[in-house]
Amino acid sequence: MYSKKVVVISELGLYGRVATSLIQIANRYKSTIFVEYEDKKVNAKSLLGILSLALTKGCEISISASGVDEKEAVDNLVLFIESGGSSADDISHENDVVKDDNARDILHGQPDSSSVGDVQNGTDTDDIQNETDTGDVQDEADTDDG
Repeated sequence: MYSKKVVVISELGLYGRVATSLIQIANRYKSTIFVEYEDKKVNAKSLLGILSLALTKGCEISISASGVDEKEAVDNLVLFIESGGSSADDISHENDVVKDDNARDILHGQPDSSSVGDVQNGTDTDDIQNETDTGDVQDEADTDDG
């Protein structure tokens, strides 16, 4: 078992995006991880558990883990909380880091205006073909019933 204490410094506490990011980081590890505040101890991989702690700015919490990667898990979760929960992309495994600034902005809900345009579900609108262009749709007026 490995454990560390940390103070929540995020202005919003551990709610919403910050709580979700914390859980995503915790889920990267095989160890069993807990967050403890006052007399409550919850699974760090559970959104409802984290939210039930009602953690606000200034709360001192304990993060503990037990398992093969316990030290790395606790250290990275503490680092994430000490950063105010604003750098989830920097606290990740080698292949999880988003290096492209535009991609990072999009992931965080701030798309660059130049990246928004004629893209629809990953397909350029010029590539979308209307069914009527293929001749597959037949107008009822074109049919000879009689």
